[in-house]
Amino acid sequence: MEIGSAVDWKSRIGELIRLLWEPDNYNMRRILEILLSLCLVTAVTSVWASGHIQSLSAGDTGYISFSSPPFMGLKQFLEGGPVGPPIKVRGYLAFPRSGAERMPSVILLHGGKGISHQCRGDRDCSIYKWAEKMQHIGLATFVIDSNEIRCRGREKCYSLNQGLPNIIDAFRAMALLSTHPRIDPTRIALMGFSVGGIATLYATVKRFQRMWAPEGQEPAAYVSFYPACNYTWDDGDLVTDRPVRILMGDKDQTGYYVPCVDYVNKLREAGKDFKITIYPGIHHGFDNDIKRGSKWSIGPHPTYCMWREEKGIGMVQVTEESDAFYAGCSSLLPDHLRECRHASMSDQMRPQLNNILQLRESQKQDEGTQTASRSSTSTQTSSYVPVDPQLDKAFTEFVAEYVSQYWQGWGPGKKIGDCLATNAAAMTTSTKKGVMEYGLDEAFEKLSDDDVTSFNEVYTLCEKGGPQEQVTVRTKSDLDKTFATFVTGYIDENWGDWGPGKKMGQCLGENATSITDQAKLDVIRYGLEEAFEELSGRDLDSLGGIYDSCKAGYRGEGGQAEKSEFDWELEGFERSIVESAQYFEGQESLMFDTSCEVPKSRNKYDRKTHHKAIKEVTEFFRNTFNL
Repeated sequence: MEIGSAVDWKSRIGELIRLLWEPDNYNMRRILEILLSLCLVTAVTSVWASGHIQSLSAGDTGYISFSSPPFMGLKQFLEGGPVGPPIKVRGYLAFPRSGAERMPSVILLHGGKGISHQCRGDRDCSIYKWAEKMQHIGLATFVIDSNEIRCRGREKCYSLNQGLPNIIDAFRAMALLSTHPRIDPTRIALMGFSVGGIATLYATVKRFQRMWAPEGQEPAAYVSFYPACNYTWDDGDLVTDRPVRILMGDKDQTGYYVPCVDYVNKLREAGKDFKITIYPGIHHGFDNDIKRGSKWSIGPHPTYCMWREEKGIGMVQVTEESDAFYAGCSSLLPDHLRECRHASMSDQMRPQLNNILQLRESQKQDEGTQTASRSSTSTQTSSYVPVDPQLDKAFTEFVAEYVSQYWQGWGPGKKIGDCLATNAAAMTTSTKKGVMEYGLDEAFEKLSDDDVTSFNEVYTLCEKGGPQEQVTVRTKSDLDKTFATFVTGYIDENWGDWGPGKKMGQCLGENATSITDQAKLDVIRYGLEEAFEELSGRDLDSLGGIYDSCKAGYRGEGGQAEKSEFDWELEGFERSIVESAQYFEGQESLMFDTSCEVPKSRNKYDRKTHHKAIKEVTEFFRNTFNL
């Protein structure tokens, strides 16, 4: 009876319907055959849907399929999933013509281009030739084709995951081979080439074994041909105690040999059985005699780039510039570590960050100076220039007495003294108290920096007025009221998110009488900040003096200081890195400097090196498995 396959079940159902319309003995027998075949097809389909072949206990050989995850990104692999519905991965299982009833085996993992449709079974293909060599020394071989389904339609299949998911294929195949009656489950090795070499090398990492390997089982030995070792994984130094061998050339432009040597030396110092053989003058693919002569693999290939795993992101290129940026950014914005790492991959934000770091250092120095100044005096200032008639009266009397006693022989002295007394309301409380304590002349040396600023602004205005013109503080006029109303509205509209803005506006309004009419008119006409660009001379000094006094007074009260240039720049920088992070979302390998890439790498077969490698690998397996 011909059972058929799952692909022609529709035609069989059609035949069944036709036969039911024409019943006879032959047709009834045929109907029974079709029904039986459909039952078997259903059973086989159920096995494939549940994970394909689950056991080789029947001694299967040849093409064997098993279930494995579909294509996955690097982040999915590193975090253990999630993975989509399983796909069918095929391998070819072959045994030596003779050998022990239960023998060791080796799983072979191909390079990035996979196994082309010409490379099947006993056809002339490099990886199958290696399989034959291994069979000759007594190993069963299982050649996995990881690309057939998973990489279909993907031109750069491994640029998004570095081939690490092929580790899962190897572990799934190991579990399956362990069920074969002729294979010793304790002596299953891995052997890979290029991308397969990367998967073989990092299958040694205990963390990846815990995540993806069958519980309680790991490969007995590892042979990695020309892998890339320029990756630093979390817990990447915690590796197998089984023997590992790496073979590559020092002219390899796809996998740079220096990081591999460093990695092996580090693990050997930790007591691990890792060894590497570097063949001088040898290129990538030196064992592939199908590619005789010299051929090129078109990149770009990140040959000389160094990468480090970072949780929640994936792989990050390691450069001094990007690490320095990340350190500076994270010190400023510790709640935006992810955004800082993304921004470290961009040149555009480096000048902005450097400027902010310089501003921070300048602010620290200024704060240190102010702290020292505050500690030298107990004089306190208010948050704004308040109206205190009693204090102003006492200040006026003190100034009149001081002028009569010390400035009696100085012509402008009386008018300056009268001006200072008249404009007492324009000075901070601590300034007036300091002047009364130390004296008019002495105050310039004794007062704190903020109070000197307050006193000097009014003194300068009075001095400029001279004997011909007196700067007076008048009672609030309609212009003063209009000015105060305008300033309040301006601050609400333009400084709404600035904490000290409201108090600054209040202070400016209360001291409007100390500002020249022209300055107030220009503020109303152009705007508070814009007026500073339009004013000059006495009018500019008038507005600037009161503005600085209000600002200094607010700081002196001990309240929240106004936003400095550093604060403003930091806010803008924070917005920028949050916005830029959107560009990098979904990228699992963050790269800053492409100068470490090579546009194409050379693949060149070398017969002598090929034979050396065959000798080294066969001796390694003979010694490892006592063949």
